[in-house]
Amino acid sequence: SDEPLFSVSGLPEGARVRLAVLDAYDGLVYTVSDSGRGRSSDFSALRSNMAQDEEGTLVELGIDIQQYAGPWLPDAGIVDSVAFDGTGERSKDLRRGTYFNQETGTGLVADGLREGDAYTVTAVIPDEPEAEDIGDAPFAKPQLPTMSQVPEDAAAIAADIIDEADGAVEGALSPYERVAALEDWLRNSSFSHGLSKEDTGRAEDDPQSRAGHGAQRISQLLRSDPRVGDDEQYAVAMALMARELGIPARVVMGFHADEGDPDVDPFVASGDTVHAWVEVAFEGFGWVSFDPTPPADNVPEEITESPRQEPRPQVLQPPPPPQQPADEPPLVPNERDDDDEDEPLLSPFAWQVIAIAGISLLAIALILSPFLIIAGIKLSKRRKRLNLDDPSDRIAGGWNELVDRATDLGAYRGEPIPQGATRHEEAFVLAATFHEPRVATLAVEADSRVFAPVDPSSEDVSTYWRDVDDVVGSMKQKSTWWTRFRARLSVRAITKNSRMRRGVQRLREKVSGARESARERED
Repeated sequence: SDEPLFSVSGLPEGARVRLAVLDAYDGLVYTVSDSGRGRSSDFSALRSNMAQDEEGTLVELGIDIQQYAGPWLPDAGIVDSVAFDGTGERSKDLRRGTYFNQETGTGLVADGLREGDAYTVTAVIPDEPEAEDIGDAPFAKPQLPTMSQVPEDAAAIAADIIDEADGAVEGALSPYERVAALEDWLRNSSFSHGLSKEDTGRAEDDPQSRAGHGAQRISQLLRSDPRVGDDEQYAVAMALMARELGIPARVVMGFHADEGDPDVDPFVASGDTVHAWVEVAFEGFGWVSFDPTPPADNVPEEITESPRQEPRPQVLQPPPPPQQPADEPPLVPNERDDDDEDEPLLSPFAWQVIAIAGISLLAIALILSPFLIIAGIKLSKRRKRLNLDDPSDRIAGGWNELVDRATDLGAYRGEPIPQGATRHEEAFVLAATFHEPRVATLAVEADSRVFAPVDPSSEDVSTYWRDVDDVVGSMKQKSTWWTRFRARLSVRAITKNSRMRRGVQRLREKVSGARESARERED
């Protein structure tokens, strides 16, 4: 947390170093919007004179990169220009690969920054307006993306906070006062990163606090008592509540010095100084910063004083034992009970039997696992063929199923099939091998259904598959027990060359055009 990431010289007192501006939320993370002109994802090539006619303090910031590495370009204020130090190829690549979003004031370096890089930022630091300065100024209307998956609690809780603050003062709250009410409600919470003492180097662990800022975590934060979180979670919670009330808000991630010692030059960015805050747009004042995160020393009292015991679920208790006679000395050990407690639940022999049985079952499972996998693959192929979208494909799948089962039963061992064989040629070999003439009938029917000008009906498909199963059953009956057993374990149908049906597939593709023409003529 204390390792230097980068240093900034010339930073005015209280100014903040901006890293990324986030304006989109998807229920998981606050991020840059996907697209849209003027939004946080709209980057263009770096240029000069970007802060013309802006009011504020003109500064020149020298930034030296140390342990920081990433594409986001640290800067501050309203950036006018960025100049990378040096004249080597690295500086030229950085200049060519840097892009900027003027709406958010953020820059991106395509190749990423790394240790040793240095650049100068010329920028205008606007004067941070006070509440009195903003007064009754209305909200501005910047282009912000639509939020999604926002916690349901955010809108209701935000409305309650505004109503309560409105009832505590005379008259309606100004736009600024509405935002300040949300900020004050969150700042009156507890702070924790949820880190262990090994991570922080402190004497005690941080109070428990879950990481992340997804919808469920933010909902939990808003509903908890006490509320416990860090910059990331409080900034996201405030931005979401504000957006639910129609307030233009966004989250900013960056660095700034401690509020108690804001005048630091050079400012050294580190894990201790990284923060997240909220910006809200007001007409005439631009984006104004708000800090909903409570001070780091705000920790829940009940956690710091003593850990709160979680209530245990109530269970049905057994009836109390009978009272011992009054004259029996208390705390007399019951030798019988002690003997029962010392006796093991199972004898060593029983444990040996259990161990042997477990090892045996494991060995059997390992032996059977390849066979189960093979059977699963075959079943998966059958289901896929039965569920094809095109009815004619399901007919063709039925024929392929028959050929696969015949292959497992030993077909095509002595009678090789030439490449691009038709169903008739396949049927000739199968009929001779298994003495099953119905195979030829199924081949003729498959061709007539597949190449017909109209698709077969569902009933045609079901009937064809029933005939296929009948023929396969007949093939199995004509085979020996050993052949049937070997067929269950065979992978020939899974790994066999599919060249036999490529010619038919190519022919079917040609005929599909003719079928479509026939339909058009009928219409």
